[in-house]
Amino acid sequence: MSTSGGEQKDFYANYIINRATGTFREPAFLGAWLLLPFFVSLKVKSIISFTSRSLIILAVLLTGSLTAYITLFLSLIVYFVLKAIKESSTVVKFISKMAGAAASVLIILSFVLYIFINIAEVNLEYYTDFIWNRVKPIVYGMEIAETNRADPYKYIIENGIPWIGNGPGNANLLLTQFKGSSTISSFLNIYINYLFAVGILFSPILIAIFIYPLWLCVEKFSKITPQVISLYVSMLIVGSALNQEFSIALIYSICFIIYESKKGTFQSNLSY
Repeated sequence: MSTSGGEQKDFYANYIINRATGTFREPAFLGAWLLLPFFVSLKVKSIISFTSRSLIILAVLLTGSLTAYITLFLSLIVYFVLKAIKESSTVVKFISKMAGAAASVLIILSFVLYIFINIAEVNLEYYTDFIWNRVKPIVYGMEIAETNRADPYKYIIENGIPWIGNGPGNANLLLTQFKGSSTISSFLNIYINYLFAVGILFSPILIAIFIYPLWLCVEKFSKITPQVISLYVSMLIVGSALNQEFSIALIYSICFIIYESKKGTFQSNLSY
């Protein structure tokens, strides 16, 4: 495969819809990356930010990535719940805030669907068939064991997790040998990948790296905004089904949490 990504472009063009890939050459990676500007845009209230959010959702829809869809849906629920908790003093106000959030989502989705159908000119029937064909195996449990997402778990069952890790990158080579593949294989899971890299012995360090930002979110809940918490949650979800390394978006989300947790104790002009 060449570095131009031409082969991948042809492959994704063979779907019933043309999936958006951007410069990532892989729709799922584009969808995951778009989560960063989406949640950052939630920190601004304006027509421009509303339009930006709508276009980002449109781009995510065009990726056809189930990982991006599920992650955006779940992290948005986290965002609205946290926002309602922070802004409500009673149960009635909480319910009112959640109802308002639902109305806002419907307005944005209506705007996005209008663009989706009338401007992007996506055939809604083809699109729903495409999504259903991807969801059906998950719903009915068909052929999941035959997909490449099952390979890391087969590898774990047959080989177990080493007490002392294989080192960064080496686990991928061993997985590739296990599969008998001619190209380097991915665990499609940051936690499994790093667990094989560091081993059981050093796994507490790995766990601490991911737990520390969550601990800060709980400890400094009044300081850290729902947008930043939801962004980090979205990166944790993406890490369980797509990324196998620390992405730039994940690093940004951790930095945002640390910054907001400290912003009451030191002066800074940092903004994003």
